[in-house]
Amino acid sequence: MTKLYDLVGRDGLHFSPFGWRARMALAHKGVTAQIIPVRFGEIADIPHTGEPWKSVPVFEQDGKMISDSWHIATYLEEKFPKEPSLFGGERGIEFNGFFKNWVELSVHRVFAPTLMCEVLECLDDRDVEYFRTTREKRFGKTLEELASNADAGIQAAREALMPASKALERAKFFGGETPIFADYILFSSLQWARIVSNRNIIGQDEPLHAWMERCLDLHSAMARSHPPRSKRSGQ
Repeated sequence: MTKLYDLVGRDGLHFSPFGWRARMALAHKGVTAQIIPVRFGEIADIPHTGEPWKSVPVFEQDGKMISDSWHIATYLEEKFPKEPSLFGGERGIEFNGFFKNWVELSVHRVFAPTLMCEVLECLDDRDVEYFRTTREKRFGKTLEELASNADAGIQAAREALMPASKALERAKFFGGETPIFADYILFSSLQWARIVSNRNIIGQDEPLHAWMERCLDLHSAMARSHPPRSKRSGQ
């Protein structure tokens, strides 16, 4: 059986940007996988043959287990060459690798820390202490201190996203008429923010907003199964 072990929070909420990258990549290739929800405290319990896993997603197929959304995508590209390409062709892996680094270093890293307090409210109660302790150690600040700088983080992310918005004035996706893994990389970071936070990273009148709506509609609107924070009851 094909499985994807993916991070889960309160009320079955899947919010991990890396989990969404893997889920969109699987859908792109037409691969059906059983989603196995895993809390932070259960990651080490995922079946393994060597050292316990330290993060998700973890993909399992035909006895092979792969962690890290990038490695999952490259595996799918090699395993299913006749299905639509995730990288847009033979040389596309270099561009997608660059795009991955840009999103992680210049976009996600800029705004994500400031939303960590809101992530707390999306977690299973059993994971709250672990999440707070590890993130405060990572950033050297309390989550409340990080949240106090949220406006600046969001503004910096909007400025960093300007080249992407410009590119989407002339194309439906970064892959042109159809998406590639680069689309899923950026989409998944914005999907994370959409799920965990009431703050808007992109404006309603920006090309990125229309692109985001197109991404949400992909693969039978799979990503819309998780509504935005603003529309979830009790949030």
